[in-house]
Amino acid sequence: MVTVLKPLNPREEKRLFLGYDIETHDSGRGFLSASIWHSDNRVVFCTEKRLIIEMFKRRWLRNKIIVGTNTAYDWAGTLDSQEEEMEFEMVMRGSRLLTAKTHVTPKGLRKRQEKVGGHHHPDILEFWDTLNFASESVEKIGKLIKIPKLEPPEFLGIKNKIPNVQKEIMIVNPTYEDDGERDTIIAKQDESKEHPKGRLPKTNDEWEQLFVYNVNDAKISMGFMKFMRVFLTKLNAPLRMTIASTAMAWWRANHLEDEYYHPTMEDLLEQFESYYGGRVEVIERGEHFKDRKSVV
Repeated sequence: MVTVLKPLNPREEKRLFLGYDIETHDSGRGFLSASIWHSDNRVVFCTEKRLIIEMFKRRWLRNKIIVGTNTAYDWAGTLDSQEEEMEFEMVMRGSRLLTAKTHVTPKGLRKRQEKVGGHHHPDILEFWDTLNFASESVEKIGKLIKIPKLEPPEFLGIKNKIPNVQKEIMIVNPTYEDDGERDTIIAKQDESKEHPKGRLPKTNDEWEQLFVYNVNDAKISMGFMKFMRVFLTKLNAPLRMTIASTAMAWWRANHLEDEYYHPTMEDLLEQFESYYGGRVEVIERGEHFKDRKSVV
């Protein structure tokens, strides 16, 4: 028999979380910017190409958990239909993307883990979604962890103006072709016409507003997952990619005592065969009397 359910020795999920978010215009059809946030790295990308280069060629993103809110939307705006998407092992629930994972090897991306050089395990690139733990908006989880969501810039189609916030952001300038170049120059202006569903930024100030707004959403997503990890660790609950799998891991770690097995195919066939050879059925039962005897 094969063990399918047994007590769990909980291990703390020690990988760092990185916040991830994208901004779009034209009802989600036009890419504006993407941000990956951590206290040591705050990077904004102005093109999908630069984002993909950073993900697959820079080591600082590997063996961490890149987390966003509604990751399926962020995925559709960056990696959907890209050739790299085929090398991700994705777990879906309906149209929801629960997680996407790939292994980065010297030979390229691989869905399955492969040993390189006999012993080396390839680096992992993995995406999670805060919706797996709470089906709430960025604004609501921001209130929970006391990081308020900022008002969207006016040019995105919202009348409210963005408040004054910190401007310390590392920006990847789309005008550079060299993969390693970075600069703090605001991205090149675009003179595209306004769209009823929002438009591209036209000035340096508008680009900066967009970047600050974008980074703040990524910061909230990352902060929420850090909050969940602290909360679950106090409960002795091993963190998993969804609240359901985390609850099962908690139960196995704290309450399950015995091991349960799944019969092999040979055992099941033998049990099925045992049903042949006759059977006994109760046709009629009599009444029970005080002397605890019955009549049939």
